[in-house]
Amino acid sequence: MYVRKEGKIVLFVFLALAVIFSGALVLKEGITGASVSSVDLSVPEVGNGSLDIGIGLENNSLVNSQLVVSESLVSENEFGVQAEPAFVVSSLDANSTSCGYVNGDITLTADVSSSGTCFTINKSNVVLDCGGFRVNYSMNGSLRYGIYGNNLMNITLKNCNIYENNFSSNNKYAIYFMNISNSSIINNNITTLTESSFGVYLLQNCNHNNVSANDITTYGASADGIRAILSNDNTFSNNTVNTFGDGDWYYTGGGIGFYLSQSNDSRIIWNKISTNGIWGYGIYLYVSNNNSLSLNNISTNIQESYGIFLYQSKFTNITSNEIRTSEDYLSEGIFLSSVSNNNLIQNNYI
Repeated sequence: MYVRKEGKIVLFVFLALAVIFSGALVLKEGITGASVSSVDLSVPEVGNGSLDIGIGLENNSLVNSQLVVSESLVSENEFGVQAEPAFVVSSLDANSTSCGYVNGDITLTADVSSSGTCFTINKSNVVLDCGGFRVNYSMNGSLRYGIYGNNLMNITLKNCNIYENNFSSNNKYAIYFMNISNSSIINNNITTLTESSFGVYLLQNCNHNNVSANDITTYGASADGIRAILSNDNTFSNNTVNTFGDGDWYYTGGGIGFYLSQSNDSRIIWNKISTNGIWGYGIYLYVSNNNSLSLNNISTNIQESYGIFLYQSKFTNITSNEIRTSEDYLSEGIFLSSVSNNNLIQNNYI
């Protein structure tokens, strides 16, 4: 077993034939040859210098796995640990034929699969080129992601076929970036199946990124094709987005093609967007200013679905878009709501 230390914490893992910890994961005798990966375990506050890591093993082993403690979640006291950190037993470094941590440039040479998250980008300035191979994630239905990265810059993801593989649980994003800047997501095919499982999700300080030439299909309610929150100065171009999830007014929305919330100075251009569920807007801007929506082909095919919808969004340039709606109840081509002022709307075909 490989144990990684982050910060000033040292963990001791005892593996024996007849040892059982009173923890969250126990592999009983008779279950042999098991491999443990992508399991979230929490650890209670330490007392008297003891530490229960929550893993019990009988006649089994952790194969090609590592135990990780996030330094940001842990503070040290006289016993070594004070907070309740989250432990993750996950696969080792990724390579051309397997999922894992991405610490350098990788080009896939085969399809890869994971019961949870397939790739976690661990360093800045790396290229993950899937070479057209398939990335299967969340094979057991756990709440995980296809490709995940946090607090990095200059990342390139390209030529991936990313597929969510289980209909159980929701919020399983194909590409999930937090605090990622100056990066590119290009020429990927993405399919998600469940509610709120976005194709591409940029959350908080994902700035100056390029999301282009991707083909995204989502099937769940509220499963947006591309969603950006608190992220600025991004370019979304030449993407094909199809959503099929139904929504309702009170509980869930339909699958939106592009959803920007509190995200400014971005460009949504030359995209082909088709929504096929109730409340499936083509483009929705929520409290987002100084954005440009141009040269997009948008079709909404069921009632109560707007082509472009602005809520408290100002100084938007809406130019030269082709918009088709179902011509049914609440299916306007462009709708400006609640103090959406100083917007330029010209040369659109509706």
